[in-house]
Parts: sequence; C-alpha cells; structure tokens
Amino acid sequence: MIQGVIFDMDGLMLDTETLAIPAWLKAGKTYGFPITEEQVAHTFGFSVQGMQEYFMSLFGDKFPFEKALQIRKDYVNEWIDEHGVPFKPGLLELLPFLKDNGYKIAVATSCDLERVTRYFHQGGIMDFFDAVVTGEMVPRSKPHPDIFLKACEELRLDPSVCLGLEDSPAGLESIFRAGMTAVMIPDKIPYSDKLKEFTGTVLGDLSEVITYLENESRTR
Repeated sequence: MIQGVIFDMDGLMLDTETLAIPAWLKAGKTYGFPITEEQVAHTFGFSVQGMQEYFMSLFGDKFPFEKALQIRKDYVNEWIDEHGVPFKPGLLELLPFLKDNGYKIAVATSCDLERVTRYFHQGGIMDFFDAVVTGEMVPRSKPHPDIFLKACEELRLDPSVCLGLEDSPAGLESIFRAGMTAVMIPDKIPYSDKLKEFTGTVLGDLSEVITYLENESRTR
C-alpha cells in the first residue's frame, strides 16, 4: 500500500539533463578540456562531489572543477530564466493527483538545495512537496540508500510504503537498497536487463504513474 511518492529531480521531473550536456561541453571548451557527451551522461545522478571525483579522474588535478561547475550552473539558470522551467511530460498532472489523493510527496535529489528551491519556486510547484532532501543533507550519495531513507524519515513513513521514481541506474539502486518500491521512467539512459534487480516496472512518462497508483490501490 503506497502512502508516499519520492521523486528524483534532474531528468525525472525536470528536463535539465538535456541542458547539462551543452553546459558541460561549454565549460570544457572554456578551459581547454575535451569533455564529451558520454562523459557528461555518465555523471547523471551523481552528487557534486561525485561529479568532481569523476572529472578529476579523467583530467587530473589541473581541471578547474569549481569554475567549470559555475559555467554549467550559469548556463542552465540563464536558459531557465529565458525559457521557463522545463518540466518533464506528466509532472503537472501527477502532482495534483498525488496531493488530492492524500499521498505524501518528497524530492530526493543529488543536487544542492539552492537549485531545487530556485527551480521549484520558478515553476510554481514548491507547495506540492512535504519534504525536500538534497545531496548535502546525507553522508553518502546515490547509489547508496541514504538520500531516500532520509526522505522517508522526513515524510514519517516506512520505506516499504514509499514509491521511488527515478531515471538513472544509480538512483534505482538507491531506491532498491532503501527498501522502497522502484519505478523507472527513462530519460537519457534506457532500461536494460542489468536494472531488473532493482525494478521491473518501466513507464513512459510521469502521467503513467497515475494509472500505476490507481491499479495499486485497487489491489489493496
């Protein structure tokens, strides 16, 4: 019996991973490092610390991570200021459904709190959320279960009654290890057999979560 729904943010709720690719490519070009699309995609779901460790492993100590990260942030923020928050399909249908049907709602994202609150306020969705948990609030990032366990704690729900929604392998593993039910809604990384350990449920977009929960409630 699902009582709470916990969202990832980038690539799941917001189409920010599409923006992250040209943003990181711009940062690499600015400082003379050959960052590729594949390398950027590898970091999806990583915390800031995880991204730093990954890029430093590729390019060494001379890679100016903090400056490059700022270019990425500025690129994405400027795009959103001009075009608006890029919601993924189905989000604006799903959030009211969850609220109207009494589900508790949280976000568990590896990014920083400032960015979450900025985007949620700009997009007008902040009031839907009962809890916001970000990467700096937990000791270990995805695929460790810490961030989803913290979200369950903030919602005051046992993980066994919480549904986690993710688009990345690291996030799905995190949900699974937290003892929650995991559902994948693929973005840049497709579902594959190696993810069967974490979930067998793959949906096309967030609107399909409504049908999933309606079916789940009928089998209670």
